[in-house]
Amino acid sequence: MARASATRRRTANRDDVLAAARDILDEEGIDALTMANVASRVGFTTMAVYRHVRNRDDLLEGVVDLVLHDIAAHDERDAAWLDGVERWMRDVREHLVAHPWAATRLGTRTGVTPAWGATVGILGAHLVRSPLSPRGQARALAFVTRVTVGIVIEEVGAPLGPERRRGRTAQSTSPGARRSAQQRLMDEFDRVTNDDLFDDVVDQTLDYLRSLVPSRS
Repeated sequence: MARASATRRRTANRDDVLAAARDILDEEGIDALTMANVASRVGFTTMAVYRHVRNRDDLLEGVVDLVLHDIAAHDERDAAWLDGVERWMRDVREHLVAHPWAATRLGTRTGVTPAWGATVGILGAHLVRSPLSPRGQARALAFVTRVTVGIVIEEVGAPLGPERRRGRTAQSTSPGARRSAQQRLMDEFDRVTNDDLFDDVVDQTLDYLRSLVPSRS
């Protein structure tokens, strides 16, 4: 009787559905995300999945929010404001690179969901503690969010380093031949990694934010 009672209580919930969808996206990509695949992954019928999400778009939005909630959980509001901004940038990158489908989906949004609002709110809290004017804080918020998300979308879509080298046909040069300046440039370019570029972006962003601090006369 206890076993039968437990079976009757076992029903699909939204967390199960979203977690299953996230696993499918991570393992198989966005094309594999169907309501039937999610239902199979959680062991319920497709109709049971529809009780928790309206359609595939709603499912995608929910899974993106799941990733964003993980970012928001890493709130460090007691950090120095510039340290907090850097940590926010790196945290957003870490989570979105781990779930590249989420990065591209985030770039197509036209509205702000509560999860993204909470994520941006962490950055806003760091900026409010800064010596920037309200106008400077607003400019900084727009700049940091756009630069961080934009560079991550570019990273997952067109990665640098070994991933890029594998996709580029090497130019043939006979042994001992002198390489042109353009070829040497491309050799060095192929050595630049995603980490290198993001470090540069962080450094330049922090320099920009420092430039917004009002000078003391």
